[in-house]
Amino acid sequence: MTMQPAFPEKEKRRRKVILITFPIGAALAALLTFDLFGKGEFLGFIASALLSVSVIILSGVAYFYQRLVREVELVFFYFIAFYLFLMTIHNVNMFSGGRTEDFFIANLSAIVLWVAIVYMASFMSLTSRQNSIFMGISLGILTFALLYHMLFRDGFHLSIILLWVRALFALFVLTMLITQTGKLHLDYITKDDLTGAYNRREVYHALHREMERAARYHKPLSIILFDVDHFKSINDTYGHIAGDHVLKKITRLVTKIIRQVDYLGRWGGEEFLIVLPDTDIQSAERLAQRLCDAVRQHHFEGARQVTASFGIAIYRGQALDEMLHAADGAMYQAKQNGRDQVVIFQEGLGLS
Repeated sequence: MTMQPAFPEKEKRRRKVILITFPIGAALAALLTFDLFGKGEFLGFIASALLSVSVIILSGVAYFYQRLVREVELVFFYFIAFYLFLMTIHNVNMFSGGRTEDFFIANLSAIVLWVAIVYMASFMSLTSRQNSIFMGISLGILTFALLYHMLFRDGFHLSIILLWVRALFALFVLTMLITQTGKLHLDYITKDDLTGAYNRREVYHALHREMERAARYHKPLSIILFDVDHFKSINDTYGHIAGDHVLKKITRLVTKIIRQVDYLGRWGGEEFLIVLPDTDIQSAERLAQRLCDAVRQHHFEGARQVTASFGIAIYRGQALDEMLHAADGAMYQAKQNGRDQVVIFQEGLGLS
C-alpha cells in the first residue's frame, strides 16, 4: 500500500501565518487601543502594552514549541475577547453625553459586526468546545455592556432597549448562519460522502495529532485497519447498490461500538481505519474482536453474510507511515490466515 504524507507542509504554513499575523495584530491592537482610549489614558496604555507583549510572547511560544500551536491559538482568541470587552465598554461610554441616535446605532452595529467576524474566525480555528466558551465570553461582554448602559448611563428607556434587542437579534441570526454554514463546510471537507465516516485525509490528520499527543503525554495509542472480505464479489453478485449499503451499515455498526473520542475513517474502497487514543494493545484487540463479531452476525439486506479482517498496530514512537504499514501488514496476515479474524502486528510478519 502506498502511504500518503503526514501533511507537514500544512502545519508549516500554519505556523508561518501565526508568526506573521500575531506581531502585526499586536501592533494594530496597540494603535487601535491608543486611538480608542486616547489622550494618554492609563487604562489604554496598560491594555495596549499587555495585549502587544502577550501576543509577541505567544508568537515565540508557537515558534519554539510547535506542538502548542493549538493552545496558542486558543489563548490568542481569549485575548481578542478581552480586547472586545475594552472596545465595547469604550463605545458604550460614547453612547451617552448628547450623542445622536444615529451615532448610537452606528457604534452598536460596529460592535455586533466585530463580534460576528471574530466569532467566524474562532469557529473556523477552534474546537467546538473552545468555540462555545469563546462565544459565551463575547455574548457575556455584550450583556454586561447592556446592563452597564441601562444602570449607569441612559436608564431603562424603551427606545434604547429596542435598539439593543435589535442588535442582539442580528447577532443571534449571524451566529446561527455562521454555525450552520460552518458545520456544512466542515462536513463537506472532512466526511466521506457515502458512509458519513471521516474521509482519508481527515482521519490521517487525526492520527497525526494523536501520535503527537501520545508522544507528548506518554499515552498509549492504537489503530485498527480493517477490510470487508470479498467485497468485489458482493458488488459483482448483488450489485453496487448492495455494496454501498454494506459499507454504510458497517459504518453505523462500528460507530455504535467505538467511543466518541475514537476516529473512524474510510481509508479507501472497502477499507476503514480506526484511531484509538489512550488505548493499549489489549483493549484494541478486544474492541477489534467485538467489531469482527458484530459484522459477522449482522444481517445485511440484499447481500449474503459479510465478514471483515482486522489488523492492529500500537504506537511505539515509530513514524506515522510505519505504524500504518504495520496495521496494513497485520490486516493482510488476517486475510492470509482465512479472513474474518483479528491479527495484532508483531515483528517478523514479513511486511513488504
